[in-house]
Amino acid sequence: MPHLLQEPNWDISDYLSDLYKQLKSWQKVYWYLWGTINFLKCSSCDKNFLCNQLAHCHYHTEMSVCSKVQGQNEVASGTMFYPCCNQLDVPHDIQGQQPKC
Repeated sequence: MPHLLQEPNWDISDYLSDLYKQLKSWQKVYWYLWGTINFLKCSSCDKNFLCNQLAHCHYHTEMSVCSKVQGQNEVASGTMFYPCCNQLDVPHDIQGQQPKC
C-alpha cells in the first residue's frame, strides 16, 4: 500500500473557499467533490471510473476533436472523431457497442 504524506500547509477551509471562488456556487462545489470521490462501472469495458470523468472515454487515448477538412480517408468536415484511431465520436451508443482503439 502506498504511503501518503500529509501536506502541512494544506487547509480544508482554504481549499473549499478556493473552490467556491472558482465555481461560484456551493452546490457546484458539492457536486465537484462528489464526482471526485465516487465512481461508476463502465457498461462497455466493465472498468471503474471516477464520476468526474464521465465524459472521458477510456478506450481512446485522446479527446475527440472536430474535423476541419474532408480528405480521402478522413471523416466529413464538422464531424467529431478521435484522432488516435479516426473513429467517430458517437454520443449515444444505441447498440451498446462502442468502438475501441
